[in-house]
Amino acid sequence: RSLVRIQDGPPTTGKFMIEDIRKNIKMNDFSNDDSQSDFIEASILILLYENQDGILSTILQKRSQNVHHPGEIGFPGGRYEETDADLAYTAMRETEEEIGVAKETIEIIGNLHPTTTRMGYLMHTYVGYSNENDIEFTMLEDEVERLIEIPIAHLFDPVNQALITWQGQSRLLTQLGFRVEDELIFGATARVINEFINLVKEK
Repeated sequence: RSLVRIQDGPPTTGKFMIEDIRKNIKMNDFSNDDSQSDFIEASILILLYENQDGILSTILQKRSQNVHHPGEIGFPGGRYEETDADLAYTAMRETEEEIGVAKETIEIIGNLHPTTTRMGYLMHTYVGYSNENDIEFTMLEDEVERLIEIPIAHLFDPVNQALITWQGQSRLLTQLGFRVEDELIFGATARVINEFINLVKEK
């Protein structure tokens, strides 16, 4: 299946509206942190939209066997290119290339703290919203094995969260990760989701 839709379970965490996200997700200037200058800059996009049932959702992708970290789950994104207007543009461009959502239909709401990856990237995360009805996703099949649509409430539900331990470059690492169908989300993607959840929860 090229697109897996995760059904929203019992509303233990309540329903989320885009207005709930806008309250706490803002644009921030992290450019003064020059301690990460040796890393390659890249951007990803947490794309928010209402799914076929009108439920606020996001999309993740499982990487194909043709790219680095095959089989891992993450958000659409990629390396900054010199022709990109800025890092937010990088996130939207890569999203259009990888899953077929046009840049022009995406509104950037805000961004999260940059995070580093074990492959030497400084990953900038942007949160975007599309109010398009019935978004049709088109995978870049060479890079993407399948897409996973997840209601935002699913990520907030403790039932779908778990402490995950995996082998890092030099030691075992443990962090709060996420279960999505038969997949586990950990590493940089889990760090991004955790920051997103904590920000949205702020009063």
